[in-house]
Amino acid sequence: LEAKFGRAAHAMKAIGVIETLQFLDAQISKDELETLITTHTAQLAKRQTTFNKTQFQGVVRAPVEELFKKIEQFVTN
Repeated sequence: LEAKFGRAAHAMKAIGVIETLQFLDAQISKDELETLITTHTAQLAKRQTTFNKTQFQGVVRAPVEELFKKIEQFVTN
């Protein structure tokens, strides 16, 4: 990726890529690489969960069968 796009490309800022480049530059160890990727992935998941909670407040959560019944009622009324 680095040879084709260089380090400035937007995709090179993705989780895992940044850390891998640091590892390849001998800035971090393999253990640190794994820890950083895991930590950054968990942080992103937390941000996404928080975002989804604030953006989708009217969402109905139910088993699939119940959701189908609700949709059917909505469409037929």
